Amino acid sequence: MRRSPRLEEALAVLYLRGLSSNDFAPALEVLFGEAVRGFSATTITRLKEVWQAEYHEWSRRDLTGRRYAYIWADGVNFPVRLETDRLTFLVLVGVTENGDKEVGALADGNRESQEAWSVFLRDLKRRGMEAPLLAVGDGALGFWNALDELYPGVAHQLCSKHKVANVLDKLPKRLQAPAKDQLHAVMYAPDRQTAHEEADAFARHTRQSTRELSPA
Repeated sequence: MRRSPRLEEALAVLYLRGLSSNDFAPALEVLFGEAVRGFSATTITRLKEVWQAEYHEWSRRDLTGRRYAYIWADGVNFPVRLETDRLTFLVLVGVTENGDKEVGALADGNRESQEAWSVFLRDLKRRGMEAPLLAVGDGALGFWNALDELYPGVAHQLCSKHKVANVLDKLPKRLQAPAKDQLHAVMYAPDRQTAHEEADAFARHTRQSTRELSPA
């Protein structure tokens, strides 16, 4: 926030962190090193209305002809302001066929149920979003079931974070740190051939290390 040239960006974060309107002025003085002139408790109320209007306009935009080569979908849980219950945000990030990555949709829900994801995806389909080639997500069945219902035929892929965690869980703890580095080398390989070479190297190293740890 100190690096941000825009006061509005700092205000949005402070609001989500749970500050009351009367606490904004002293907090901004600490962040920016001086009092913010013309700021009052009504400023945050006005900005909240602007943010809400911008979000509603964005969340209703026409997606006709919008086609993502692949999408990531996840439910993000975090406390907002002073609420006691953790709020779940359903998030979809898409990559267009030109390689541009963008946030496709964001909506709050109670949990990552199939019903919640169905409502989420149904709205995207109603606004014109075409079926992606590939969907990437975690192991939550709610999303996959909803996806198959509304966009049948889309390929599934478990996200790399969960893939790595599943592999490491099968290895002795002593081998997990170097194995994680090798798996990241596979993930971030510059091309398919290099990825296959890194995967083969990981397999050979893991087999050798496992044999060395096995009792004679």
